[in-house]
Amino acid sequence: MSEAKAAAENVWRSKGAAGAGGGKRVITILIFLLAFLLLSFLAFGYGAIKDRQDKEYITLAGEQEVLSQRLAKQALEAVGGKTEAFSQPCANASAPRSTRCATATTPSACRRCRRACPSS
Repeated sequence: MSEAKAAAENVWRSKGAAGAGGGKRVITILIFLLAFLLLSFLAFGYGAIKDRQDKEYITLAGEQEVLSQRLAKQALEAVGGKTEAFSQPCANASAPRSTRCATATTPSACRRCRRACPSS
């Protein structure tokens, strides 16, 4: 029976030594797991920032397309001899007149574009 007891003690001792090494493995795995989670959060944040920038670029490209179409239309009208093509509308025409046009000292001059505002 003493041999069985000695064998059991040897098994426990060897497992204890391996258990200490196993604890190091667990800590290493946890460190790698935390590093992976941190990197995944950073990648997600970077993707969200890029998505917001892409939306802004798409909006600006759409506005540029509208302006280029307006320019082409006015160029065709100017070539056709229409005098309306040469008129410059107020850039702030959609704003209320109280905010878009200056006081009586500068009659009908737009504060933003310094051109004559359309009569309201």
